Amino acid sequence: MRYRAAFMAAAALCVATMPIAGCSGSPSRSDDAAVQALITRELELFRKRDFDTLYAQYSSSFRERCTRDAFVASIDPATDPAKIELQDVSITVEGDHARAAYVISYDGQRTSEVAMSDPDVFVKSDGRWYDDLDSHTHC
Repeated sequence: MRYRAAFMAAAALCVATMPIAGCSGSPSRSDDAAVQALITRELELFRKRDFDTLYAQYSSSFRERCTRDAFVASIDPATDPAKIELQDVSITVEGDHARAAYVISYDGQRTSEVAMSDPDVFVKSDGRWYDDLDSHTHC
């Protein structure tokens, strides 16, 4: 599918656009809210195409694995972020790690799924949450 890479690159950025289906296992509602806020911020940055600031939202280990140029190259410039929607969103926080799973739609059509068996992963470092591993990132 032409847009699949872009959907997957953008998917973690869009979790905040849909209600959270569940937050089981969370040690703190404030951690749930912090992960939600991070995802919201990432979506805003993606929509603005502010990739430098967006890239800074990722953990240092992610940035070691994926250069900024490789990160930006994985995003299809033809993708309209406003057309991306997520359903069946589930976020689980356990200590300093969070996992997110959801179904991705583009322009009303279901395109793919991020499952808890291969979720998007977030980490907390020095009191701040970072996006750490996107199962769909191509670098």
